[in-house]
Amino acid sequence: MEQNELKILLEKYYRAETSVIEERLIKEYFADKALMDDADQAYFSAISDYKSIKNDTKTFTVTSEKKFFKLKSWRPLQQVAAIFLFISIFATISNSYIQYEREKEEETQRHNAEKDLISISEALNKGYSEMNESIDNTVNLPIKK
Repeated sequence: MEQNELKILLEKYYRAETSVIEERLIKEYFADKALMDDADQAYFSAISDYKSIKNDTKTFTVTSEKKFFKLKSWRPLQQVAAIFLFISIFATISNSYIQYEREKEEETQRHNAEKDLISISEALNKGYSEMNESIDNTVNLPIKK
């Protein structure tokens, strides 16, 4: 294989565009040639060295603990929780608003009662002062004999 053909194949290889046959040609070329200063030679020799290493594989089995209950899907539980949360928030907000309106109404009633008591007090004070004036006027009347 010529250097130009090799460069074209390597470019295709690094772009992942080579066929299996072209990859074999490249690997065979580097297996036959002893070009240690070439980076591609080092790459392909590392691949062949890796394949020659004996890979001892061990399998592990994982036993799962029994669960008290199994849920196939958490989705329905999430929906129920979301609805419960929404209702709780709505109830809390509406309760707070009702409490606010009740306190506002009580404050208005308290203010109206205070105004009424003040007007009653003024009326009683006016009546008391008029009564005292009339008593004073009757006491100071000249007596006829």
